[in-house]
Amino acid sequence: MEDYESLASILQSADSHLRELHLDDIGERDPDGVDDPDGDDEARLTVLFAALTVVLAALKHPHCKLETLRLGGYKLSEEHCGLLHSALQSADSHLRELDLRDTKLSDGGGRELFTSLKHQNCKLHKLRLSSFRLSEEDWGSLASVLQSADSPLRELDLDLRNSGLSDGGGRELFTALNHPHCKLQTLRLNGCSLTKKGCKALTSALSSKSSHLRELDLSHNDLQDSGVKVLSDGLGNPHCQLQKLKLSFCRVTEEGCASLASALRSNPPI
Repeated sequence: MEDYESLASILQSADSHLRELHLDDIGERDPDGVDDPDGDDEARLTVLFAALTVVLAALKHPHCKLETLRLGGYKLSEEHCGLLHSALQSADSHLRELDLRDTKLSDGGGRELFTSLKHQNCKLHKLRLSSFRLSEEDWGSLASVLQSADSPLRELDLDLRNSGLSDGGGRELFTALNHPHCKLQTLRLNGCSLTKKGCKALTSALSSKSSHLRELDLSHNDLQDSGVKVLSDGLGNPHCQLQKLKLSFCRVTEEGCASLASALRSNPPI
């Protein structure tokens, strides 16, 4: 606990130059990699709970200059989510990148997080969520963020291999990409169980002259040739400004590659 208090003190120091902090998996793993026979896990997690509270509270201190925070592998309580919510909305916060890989939020924590991203003081440019289960309401909240004129979000990384991208969530997300206020430039949907139906909605976004999307990662989705053919319609549209596309492990054959080649010939990159 004393180490975390010292870290919080550093974050709040006017002399600190710390800009990036990784606290991955600290709250989930036993230091020795074995079960504690004396049953001290609960006491250890209680200390970590308090320690994380101290660190998150320091984020909105006027002297804190932290720009990147990674909290992979934590279970954030309602109190922790509230502190993160408050920090993102603080005029003093400098956070630009937030990585919540394999992190579990309390009930309503996702919606609270997305609400923060629409706040006028929020400066977050990059958000990463993986192994994250989003409800239909959460997808609606995320779409609302992307359509907000106040949202600074430019990069969204969703690795949802444990839950997938629902058809309803996909429609809301891809429709938001068409919105004139959406400034998202990079979208990663790695292993999101994207279907051919979802590809049709995504194609509409790629064809929109309002879209700012420049990088798209659809790796580990079972698109096959039929899905890639649908995507190719968007890639061949003259309004499509995509500069980088990843289709690793999407089961694309020569037929799908031919569709991509045809699209690139009709709409060559600048």
